[in-house]
Amino acid sequence: MEPAMPSPATLLHDQPIARRIDALLDLSRQHAEHFCSPGAWLARQRYTAEHPTSIVVMKCMDGRIHIPHATRTPLGIITPFRNLGGIFDLGWPYLGELLTDTVVDTAQAGRATLMLITYHFSRGNQARGCAGFNCDTQAAKAHAYAIAEQAGKLFGHDHQQVYPLVCGFETDSDALIIHGKEGATLDVSDWVGRAAEGLSSQLNAICPDMPHDMLRDLLPLLEGNLAHVSELQGVERELDIEHRE
Repeated sequence: MEPAMPSPATLLHDQPIARRIDALLDLSRQHAEHFCSPGAWLARQRYTAEHPTSIVVMKCMDGRIHIPHATRTPLGIITPFRNLGGIFDLGWPYLGELLTDTVVDTAQAGRATLMLITYHFSRGNQARGCAGFNCDTQAAKAHAYAIAEQAGKLFGHDHQQVYPLVCGFETDSDALIIHGKEGATLDVSDWVGRAAEGLSSQLNAICPDMPHDMLRDLLPLLEGNLAHVSELQGVERELDIEHRE
């Protein structure tokens, strides 16, 4: 009988390819069973009823960028769009069609769309940054802002129906960094040890044009991220695992 598959990412990464495939298939079955369970389905229905804003995330294909896990959001709530480096052009025909269909379907259901446009980096070692931008954080951030500008042209610069929000993701801590107006930021890692109740006023201060319902529905992600980041404080983690998805 084959021994159990090692669970840490470093050990799994070093296994023969056949065993890695078996481990991924097993993990897929576990996720499918959980996702299709009655409890998980009801949790998604309840969450959507309480927080109706549709949340779309544009992100890198790097497996470290797991926004539902890092924000403690039920799986199936966030709609992901992934590509190498989080590099997108909303003028690409198929991508534009998919994104537009998502936004229109949401609008027809009476809901707004919050579009999180992410870039990622490592504070501990620049070489652990985004390979798609050769670990150049400023280039990755500039591209995220360019996508936000495209979204404004597509869906309206008033940001009342679709709000494009540039977000950093620091992979050493899993902390989100929200980029607001005039260079203002909200770095969740700065809130460790502080009351989560203050996040709402800070978010409103840096994003004063964000509609109230979107702000209300973004807040649980920040609160979940704060809880996640706080729990990781002092925990030893293997950080050199980029692109081991």
